Amino acid sequence: MKVYSNQVCCGSYACLNVIQDSAIDVSLFELSTGTPFGIRHCEDEHFDRLLTTFRDPNQGLDYALRLWGYDVTAVSVPSCQKCLDLLRNHGPGRVVLGPVNMGGLEYYPNAAMLHRMDHYLALDYHSDREIICTDSEGLSGLQVTREHLENWINVDGIPEAQQRFTLRWIRYQRAWDIAEILAASLRRATGHLQEAEVCGQGAEAVRSCLRYLSQHSGFQWRLPFLYDLEYLYQRKCLFQVLLTKLQNKGLLASEQTDPLRRTVEEQQSLLNTVYRELRWGAEFNETPLLRFAELEQTLTASAARCAGLLPEQGGTPLSAGHNF
Repeated sequence: MKVYSNQVCCGSYACLNVIQDSAIDVSLFELSTGTPFGIRHCEDEHFDRLLTTFRDPNQGLDYALRLWGYDVTAVSVPSCQKCLDLLRNHGPGRVVLGPVNMGGLEYYPNAAMLHRMDHYLALDYHSDREIICTDSEGLSGLQVTREHLENWINVDGIPEAQQRFTLRWIRYQRAWDIAEILAASLRRATGHLQEAEVCGQGAEAVRSCLRYLSQHSGFQWRLPFLYDLEYLYQRKCLFQVLLTKLQNKGLLASEQTDPLRRTVEEQQSLLNTVYRELRWGAEFNETPLLRFAELEQTLTASAARCAGLLPEQGGTPLSAGHNF
């Protein structure tokens, strides 16, 4: 089983390509990391994290893996050499590597354009001369050597890596319970949305971003901003998926999820408007995103109300469960 596309974050794909369990719902695994919820604005000369996730994927993978019944051993080291020594010393088996700088992965023909993008790989180590690499961007079964990885992997300019190389070994521990996962995912989503607002991000991140962009010529930030808008829209789509699954499982009723749906749908429409206008060269209009920011606060309050209606027994990440 190989899992890849652009549906969710590459960190989730890498974990699923290591786990090799086709019964795990890809979107729900991503939702359980908490990554799709909350907005953060960062300012740098690259304009590459203008409206990014409040919590980076690296902080949610271990939580999600344990929620799905897997034990994970994550080891971080300060150098590429130490990272590859860990891989060798552990011996044969699958492992998640990341985050690393996507721009260093020379098997991409456009690698130079991907600098500062964080990325994750699934590696199946047999020996220093035979390491099978699966990349969620569509690359499966590439046989590489230790020397290849020495030349390719770095964490330069990747704030999510915190200047360290991380390997994750994943081992099955227990069966999972879909109701538990759904409840925990909404609670985690609510926590991230609320924390973002408290930290001056969330709605304020959007307003801060608009103030920042007003100080710079559009050509400097237009392309990375379009990417951020696409990714933000994708995360809103995932929120809709979570609401549907909660309702289908009977954890929430339609009258409870409908206000959230309407808020997210309006946010999606506003993102579409901004993206379309920027994509075709129109003058940037801040009004839709200012409305989007207002709705992010509404969304946070509505999500908290829904999370409070969940049954008490759901959402304990390490309790016993069973497969559905």
